[in-house]
Amino acid sequence: MKPENISVVGLVCSRRKKGNSHVLVGQALKGAESAGARAEIIEAASLNIATCRGCLSCVFRGKCPQEDDFQLLLEKIVSCEGLVAAAPTYMLSPAAPLKCLLDRSLMLSSYRDEKRPGRRAAVTFSVAGNSSWNPLGVMVNQLALCWGFEVVDYREAYAPGPAEAVLQEDLMDSAFTMGQKLVGCLKGKGSRRKPGPGECPACYSTVFQLHDNGAARCPFCLTEGTFSTGAEGGKIDFVEEEKNGGHFWAAEKQEHHLENWIKATRKPFLSRRKEIKRRLAEMGFMDQ
Repeated sequence: MKPENISVVGLVCSRRKKGNSHVLVGQALKGAESAGARAEIIEAASLNIATCRGCLSCVFRGKCPQEDDFQLLLEKIVSCEGLVAAAPTYMLSPAAPLKCLLDRSLMLSSYRDEKRPGRRAAVTFSVAGNSSWNPLGVMVNQLALCWGFEVVDYREAYAPGPAEAVLQEDLMDSAFTMGQKLVGCLKGKGSRRKPGPGECPACYSTVFQLHDNGAARCPFCLTEGTFSTGAEGGKIDFVEEEKNGGHFWAAEKQEHHLENWIKATRKPFLSRRKEIKRRLAEMGFMDQ
């Protein structure tokens, strides 16, 4: 892959113009451009993207019936190598633009044969007012993984006021460097940031579902593993269970889920549809 052919899309998942998410994405794109990439910034909130209706037409018919800008966005995402994404945290989780994109992402099933070959990578940011208010900001990485990008670095940024991030020189330097790092990884000259203690090895989440005997699972990428106390300072670390084959968003696992679960539900549902309608009528829902 020639450096001049590396395309990076910056995605701002915030409704605030020139806010912290915009600033961080823009700064990372400057870093990517300095490393030789072509960059484009997209404000998700400026697009006409409807909420998902759960009709599954994108899976069974190959097209979403809602004629909006999401398909245009996906075409850009499918054709690029690098992604920079950022989203603010409002009520303990990312803002609505990011959640809307996640809900509509089943449409990617129509693009399985069109995804660009070779490595695809992302760097991401989650923005919040303070660290105690941001337990689920890592959902931005769920979006990147779902779209087929390996997350090579992730940073949580804390800036309560609009665009206040520009006053943090270390944060601005870090965002610029992350953009450079993204392009370096795409050129094969760099590697993803090693997850810290207690972080998921695939998406950097620090939130886990705990099971018996120390087993655990990341709820954002479904990576399975166990917790252990490391020798370094007694810090708790999450160790991936290799036999489970990595995170859910890997192409082969998504394919299996699509073919053997989602599509497999169609025939049983159709065979029960008359009974469902009859029960709905008996319960008075058909009149509402």
